[in-house]
Amino acid sequence: LGGFLETMKNDWSNPKSKEHYGRMMDMATIGRHIALISGTTVYFAFSLGIVVQ
Repeated sequence: LGGFLETMKNDWSNPKSKEHYGRMMDMATIGRHIALISGTTVYFAFSLGIVVQ
């Protein structure tokens, strides 16, 4: 885990172009939306008693 965090720190400390930064932020937004939709779906499935086995 330490190596991963060090690599991540080094990656974020390097300057990025505006185009690259915009692309990264777009991908992060898409990832957050997917996580939100997935979590909401699971929450409602459990609330309604739907169990997937």
